[in-house]
Amino acid sequence: EFQRAAQMDPNEKNIFDWGNCLLLHRAYEPAVEIFSRGVAYHPNSSKLHIGAGVALYSRGQYDEAVESLIRATDLEPSDPRPYLFLGRMFDISLRKAEEVAQRLQRFAELQPGNAQANYYHAMALWKGRRAQSGETLDRVEALLRTSAALDPRFPDPHLQLGNLYFSQQKLSAAIQAYEQAVKIQPELAEAHYRLAQALARVGERARAQEELSLHDRLRKQQQAEEERKQKQTGRLEYSMQEAAKP
Repeated sequence: EFQRAAQMDPNEKNIFDWGNCLLLHRAYEPAVEIFSRGVAYHPNSSKLHIGAGVALYSRGQYDEAVESLIRATDLEPSDPRPYLFLGRMFDISLRKAEEVAQRLQRFAELQPGNAQANYYHAMALWKGRRAQSGETLDRVEALLRTSAALDPRFPDPHLQLGNLYFSQQKLSAAIQAYEQAVKIQPELAEAHYRLAQALARVGERARAQEELSLHDRLRKQQQAEEERKQKQTGRLEYSMQEAAKP
């Protein structure tokens, strides 16, 4: 039905719905084709550029994905959606790292009260560049602290503060940050693993082993859940193919 609607009337909504349906079913190659066609029809559609960026990323075409999302942020600077996708890709395209950092800085400037805007700006400053000065790292810490304060239910800034402190050998501060991350989201496997590392460094080996065991259990659960979703998607795709047969 989505395909038929888009073919009868290739407006922005119909093309987006068709491409999004393909993305949901992990049909990434045809999704790239549909969104690319949509962008050609509607070059000023931020929504279609977002869809193209996600589809290209799913296909492993990282530079092209980043370019498409950058274009979306420029078309609709006040729309948080392309920034949020771009924020998850800050370290996948070294060639575009500076442009990504600029857009995420703009996001934080336009929405200073947005926890994710501050978080992704911090991560682009820190991880998206090859070298950082002490001044830059201070700015990263300030942005992560701001993000954590803006949304007490958001564990990621605490996790990254822990990583920052750990890299600076501030182990007590790192442990506190990791503990806050797992308090907010107990199933956050990476935080348990990082906490185990920090505890081992300060000689708390029993607690470190407990955290490592938690990490291993959570990782197994997450892998099993991912396999279950993949199997369900495969069955759904098979059913759709069967339904399409004459």
